[in-house]
Amino acid sequence: MLNLIAALPLVSLALTQGGIEVVRRPPSLTLPTCRLGKQYRRVERLNAAPAIADEFARQHLRIAERDAPFRLNDVAAATSPPERQFLRAYMGRHETIVWYYLGGLVGGVRVVRLIGDDRSAGGARWHLSGDILLGPPCAATRALLAGVRSTGQQF
Repeated sequence: MLNLIAALPLVSLALTQGGIEVVRRPPSLTLPTCRLGKQYRRVERLNAAPAIADEFARQHLRIAERDAPFRLNDVAAATSPPERQFLRAYMGRHETIVWYYLGGLVGGVRVVRLIGDDRSAGGARWHLSGDILLGPPCAATRALLAGVRSTGQQF
């Protein structure tokens, strides 16, 4: 009986927020540092790489800044925060690797590859290549940079 009473505040909190679980940091996540060489610049904030944010928006993929509120579960409402949170990027001249956390039933770290298009006016424009890997982010990053390609994963 004591456990049920202790859990009541948590239940009422979920009900008052419509079941939407919003957090600022993914649970139990420590980001490793990948050593990729001087040709890749590590970016810790999405606002430091507006071209990445622009490409996610172009694809209708809402993504929160690192440490900004995002949804940890699949429950959503019209005013819900994004279900993705930017974690880190490694930007190169022709390709960029982005790490983000996806909330929900199949949640976890996603590592995606963006390719650059030097021909666009105003500088390089990044495009999601469709390549996305799950798992340890450094290993996934190295795999994408080594040419491993994927299809069919959820962005």
